Amino acid sequence: MAYEIPQQLAYKEKIMFGLTFKQLLYAFLFGSIILLIFRRAESLSLKIILSMFPSLLGLGFIFFNLEEKIKNYYIFFKFRELKSKDSKLRDFFGIKDIKDNFIVTSKNKRIAVLKVSTINFSIKSDKEKEAIIKSFQKFLNSLDFPIQILMNTESVELDDYLNSLKLRMANPKFGDLFEEYKNHLHHTIKTNKIMNRVFYVIIPEEIDIGIQINICMERLGGLNIKS
Repeated sequence: MAYEIPQQLAYKEKIMFGLTFKQLLYAFLFGSIILLIFRRAESLSLKIILSMFPSLLGLGFIFFNLEEKIKNYYIFFKFRELKSKDSKLRDFFGIKDIKDNFIVTSKNKRIAVLKVSTINFSIKSDKEKEAIIKSFQKFLNSLDFPIQILMNTESVELDDYLNSLKLRMANPKFGDLFEEYKNHLHHTIKTNKIMNRVFYVIIPEEIDIGIQINICMERLGGLNIKS
C-alpha cells in the first residue's frame, strides 16, 4: 500500500530564487498576463488597476498554496448537499452498499472487515516474541492477495465486564464494595482519558472473499467480522 507523504513534510526542490518549479511556472504565467496588460492598456492608472488582480492571484498561487485551497473548497461545495437519491457521496467514497457484513464497492466488489483480538506483546519472553514475529512474517509471506491492517482508538467500554462480574458475585454483602469499584474504574478512565486500541484487517475481494477470510482466520486466529 502506497503511503502519501504529508504536504508539509514533502521535500520540494528549489529551482531558482528559492522557488520550486511549480512556483516558477505560476510566476511566469501571471507575469506574462501582467506584462500583456501593461502593453495593451493605455493609461498608467488603468494598467495598475488591471494588473492588481492577477498580481494578487499570482501571489496566492506562488506563496500561499491557493491551488490546494481552491481544490478543497471545490470538494466541499460539491459534496456538502446530498439528496436522498443523489449518488455523489456514494461515488466519492466508492461504496455502493453494506450487505451481509460486507462492504460492497461501486465496482460490485466486496470488502471484509475483520476485528482482530490482540495480545500483549510486551509481557512475552524473548523466545515468545521471536516466535510471534516469525509467525506473523510467515503469514504475510503466504498471502497471495492484498490486505490492509488498520489501528483505531476507541473509548474503553466496561459495561459487559462489570455486568459479568456482578453476576459472579456470590455474596450480596459486597454490593457496596462493587459499586465503589465500578465508580473508581469509570473515574479513572474518564480522568486519565484511557483509550483502547482496536485492530482491523481489511480484505478486498480478489478471487473468493470467503476463501480469503478463511485463510486469514486460520493463520491469525481470533478474528471476528465487524459489520
